[in-house]
Amino acid sequence: MVENEPNMEEYNNSIDDMGLIHKHGDLITLPQCLIIRIERVGILPGGVFKLNERVDFGETLDVRPFCFNKNRSLNEKDYTDSQQQRNRTAEETSRILGGAEFVSGGSKQSPIRPVGIETGLAPQISTIEGGSFVAEFKEAARYAYQLRAVSEHIGVPESGHFVTYRRGIGQTEQHRWHRISDADASCCFILKNIFLHFLRLKVKRVPISQVLSSEAYMLYYERIRPTNLSLRWPSPLSFNFRNGPTYIRKMDDFPKDVDVVVLGSGLTESILAAACARSGLSVVHLDRNDFYGAEWASFNLQGVKEWIETLTKKEENQKEPRNDENQSSDLLKDGEKLVKISRNVEMIKDISQEWSGQSDQTTTVTKNEVSEEKTIKEAIESDFRKFSIDLVNKLLLAKGPMVQTLVDSEVSKYAEFKLVDQLLCLSTSGSGICPATSDDDPQTSKFIRVPCSKGEIFQSNVLSLIEKRKLIKFMNFCMQWNQLPDAVAEEWKDFSDKPFEEFLKAKDIDGNLLNYIVNAIGILKPNATTEVGLKAVCEFVDSVGQFGNSPFLHPLYGCGELPQCFCRLAAVYGAVYCLGMPIDAFVEENGKIVAVLTNGLKQRIDCRYVLMNPAYLPEGYCSYSNPSKEIWVDRAVHITNKPILEGDKEKITILNLAPLNSLAAPRLFEAGFQMCLAPKGYYLVHLTAKRDGNSDSESVLKTVEDEVFLQDGEKSSVSLWSLRFKLRHSVPPLSESNPSNFAVVSGPDSSLTYAEAIKEAQLIFARFWSDRDFLPRKPRTVEEEQEDTA
Repeated sequence: MVENEPNMEEYNNSIDDMGLIHKHGDLITLPQCLIIRIERVGILPGGVFKLNERVDFGETLDVRPFCFNKNRSLNEKDYTDSQQQRNRTAEETSRILGGAEFVSGGSKQSPIRPVGIETGLAPQISTIEGGSFVAEFKEAARYAYQLRAVSEHIGVPESGHFVTYRRGIGQTEQHRWHRISDADASCCFILKNIFLHFLRLKVKRVPISQVLSSEAYMLYYERIRPTNLSLRWPSPLSFNFRNGPTYIRKMDDFPKDVDVVVLGSGLTESILAAACARSGLSVVHLDRNDFYGAEWASFNLQGVKEWIETLTKKEENQKEPRNDENQSSDLLKDGEKLVKISRNVEMIKDISQEWSGQSDQTTTVTKNEVSEEKTIKEAIESDFRKFSIDLVNKLLLAKGPMVQTLVDSEVSKYAEFKLVDQLLCLSTSGSGICPATSDDDPQTSKFIRVPCSKGEIFQSNVLSLIEKRKLIKFMNFCMQWNQLPDAVAEEWKDFSDKPFEEFLKAKDIDGNLLNYIVNAIGILKPNATTEVGLKAVCEFVDSVGQFGNSPFLHPLYGCGELPQCFCRLAAVYGAVYCLGMPIDAFVEENGKIVAVLTNGLKQRIDCRYVLMNPAYLPEGYCSYSNPSKEIWVDRAVHITNKPILEGDKEKITILNLAPLNSLAAPRLFEAGFQMCLAPKGYYLVHLTAKRDGNSDSESVLKTVEDEVFLQDGEKSSVSLWSLRFKLRHSVPPLSESNPSNFAVVSGPDSSLTYAEAIKEAQLIFARFWSDRDFLPRKPRTVEEEQEDTA
């Protein structure tokens, strides 16, 4: 390191208003490991004291401004120019877990803006909860350092505890962080005058947000090798798993000929893009939105507002007559036909958000040990970034097809999940629903906690001893039926096509036990026949114990993480991404789509196949649509400050409300800070119901809301803010004369799990590429096998 000797002018300029002198040093040789110590202890005449101020630091560190250069002005200019380009690129990108690679197609800002963290240690970076990404240029990669560990001291100068956060080791663990604290129990003893000390530490997985918010005093950085970056670069580039990153500096460098063009970044489209890229096909994934996920996206509170404004503007633009109907393109070849893409297919409608009168009440907000009075609305809006509001709310079945796909494809390493630890169903002791007491007293509670494992069944006070024995016996029967259905054919064949409830009553199951089986264990298949109901029970029972006492999982930070995870896998295997890209037309020849035109018909991408969201359907591809046959999903999201069922600690809750309306099959999901969906003290309540052309599920959700969010008691859960909208599930009827090399995926369905999305993606993939494997497990490398054996 070189320490510059300042002249008098530089010396005077280095003194700030507080009289402190700033000293600058330069790095001559870049070390492999860089340790930064943050001084936390100060000395005053009265004694020592500890500085508890939090210092912002980044997951990566760019040391270019601290490197020795004889021409300092040139060094600072290069760094300033790169920072401006970095900030521009980061602002135009959208949130994706860990930072998958994509190409930004416009200057519009995303509804989900990255959170800039500007520090004295590292340049500004963009971060999200659970991961981060860094806008980094290839020529600057050798100056990049990655955060490997953080040391934190909790307490006073004379005493306290030390906490260490460290990054995982190996390809499968490098995106995960672990916490170790010496506050955990340790045991020691003396044997023959020899002092023996045994320390038993507990290692806990934590999100990156917890690491970056710690009061660090030691930062450990390791130099990143440009060929082995564990953080992806979201600047304009494509990433190829075999050949590494390829930069796309301008649209002229965009791929002009690919195997597959995918339009829309919803979950099913993202799964298909990942499957195609994983099988060796070249993929371009486009979305006219400025964010990932389409109808499957997640937004923070401010993002919801901007999303609604964007949709409102689109609706207004659609009402205006288009003046480009007769516009042609110079990119057409002889024998080709231009098919314009209209926006006649509405995917989301009837959107509204509102604050309740309860949000005007005052509350005390404490931040940095300073308390102030705010209205609840102001307190919520000040923490808008801490909310993650899903447009689609679903759960993963522990042994379901989605979990299997995540594990096989290794997409699971890009996300984190938690168990849904509270299943509820409605009691049969009364009509309607209302907030229940936390003691599970079936005489006073309208909610029943559902025991899942055998241990929970025997500990439950909801079921009598006889009912517990009946339940265990019925579960054993289901598992026997699942393995050898013909062996117990006499018991169920006559009820095969009859309602599941009739079969249960025939087996002497009634009351709360009947309600528990049909509406809790059978939540996977509402209104099921006996055969379908038995399959649902087997899936439920088989999933219990896979990861814990609950059969259901939910992604941390929301369901919108899953499309982004599959996009990241596709990018790793060579897919190129572009958000905010206007999709204008298809080019047809001999009954096939041979190209997609974008950017005002000025850019052509030749392709062999097109997979699309219904929002990109040309009007000529759709036949007559009967609104009464359309299927929609009714959604409502509420922010509350109390759970629907209060207990000792926060729970992640699923409640089946199908008994209120068997056709709409409404359900409720509640989670908060524990799932990283809301700030501490607040909860998100998701309501979902099926709606076809003839049903009125809106009234069903209104009935549920009126009963759940009572306002006549202190223990009532109160809605502070609400969002309501409808999602299209059904695909408009397609014309028989359509091209043979395109497919349309359906929108989100109303079912609880992701089984339909996975099934649809598998069917479409098999339709075009039956000779290829669908998201197979990646072959293990020699290094990975050596790590496991070490």
